[in-house]
Amino acid sequence: MGDAAHAMTPNLGQGAAQALEDVAALARRLGERPVSEALPFYERDRKRRAERIVRQSRAVGRVAQISNPVIASLRDRLARRLPEGAALRQIARVLAG
Repeated sequence: MGDAAHAMTPNLGQGAAQALEDVAALARRLGERPVSEALPFYERDRKRRAERIVRQSRAVGRVAQISNPVIASLRDRLARRLPEGAALRQIARVLAG
């Protein structure tokens, strides 16, 4: 299923990671029940997290791809002034299940 289940922009580098999480979740559910019963549980397990990461990736992409030179300059200045902890917190939110 992987990327086909939740195509996302590459801005967070999570496409392959999400595919691996899909495999683990699906294998766990298939170990518990037949395929026809396992798939709805798998979807429930993965849907919310995958959709959240897709939204985050798109949001980061929108900001990163700003083409207006004035706004892009402002974005770049603000990014340089962000405390290191802010970026680490965003990464932690992505990595947290």
